[in-house]
Amino acid sequence: MKLTTLQVEYRLQKLDLSLLKKPLKNKGLIGQMLEKALGIENSSSLIDMKDGELKCFTKGQSICITSLNHCLNDILEFCLDFEKSKVLSKIKNVIYVAYGNDGKFLKWKTINLIDNYELYIKLEDDYNYISDEIKKRIYKY
Repeated sequence: MKLTTLQVEYRLQKLDLSLLKKPLKNKGLIGQMLEKALGIENSSSLIDMKDGELKCFTKGQSICITSLNHCLNDILEFCLDFEKSKVLSKIKNVIYVAYGNDGKFLKWKTINLIDNYELYIKLEDDYNYISDEIKKRIYKY
């Protein structure tokens, strides 16, 4: 049974994240290690928790939201807007865990897009731009 974001936040408060050193070569390993330490099942499910996602990243680097194959049908076949997309489902409620370039834990923070209108609009604009570009390039041929 999946945990909620609140349950994971509680566990994060109790966990000494300085003990989890970020591997410098395998970018995804720290997320898997952290999920295991928090009791989150490693799976291919769209979201990690009942109501949200856990994302680890290195400060100053981009954060991968999802692979394109998760949302291509939404864009091409169903023409879903951002509000109904898997992308929004995935990033609506995210616990971000930041690491420095040296692999040391920096901090964590939960961002709920519903409470952050400016970020919601920016991500919606990005989704629409990418969707439009994909459609233009595929249907051009």
